[in-house]
Amino acid sequence: MSNYVFHYEGKAFYPEGGTLVRTHEEVASDNAALSSAEVDAFKTRESNRWFVYVRELQNAGYYGLRWRGDLTTFNGAKLADFEWCGPEYKAGFGAYSRRRNLRARGIDGRDWYGTAYVSSGNYARIRTCV
Repeated sequence: MSNYVFHYEGKAFYPEGGTLVRTHEEVASDNAALSSAEVDAFKTRESNRWFVYVRELQNAGYYGLRWRGDLTTFNGAKLADFEWCGPEYKAGFGAYSRRRNLRARGIDGRDWYGTAYVSSGNYARIRTCV
């Protein structure tokens, strides 16, 4: 598989909009293999830009404020530790989109920076610091 597969109500769905006849174990195995391939690509510096998921650590800051966490693959494999840089800001049409800047140290040893889309989900776009 070239994309993650979602298992829901006995059916396996993939992003292209189709369904597959697969067991839950086969789906989990395919997703684990794809996640491992993504981690390997991250470590070998295949790209300078990534789409990652944000997992904030609970009670990681002063007075229980969450100000750091992990950047992960879709399956949760850790790619980097991150810290928030500054407050949330609003952007886009009508300023409905809330975003927040972050900086990170990857498992590949490089420094990364990017933007987390706070109001749209738990994802971020990052790139390497030059």
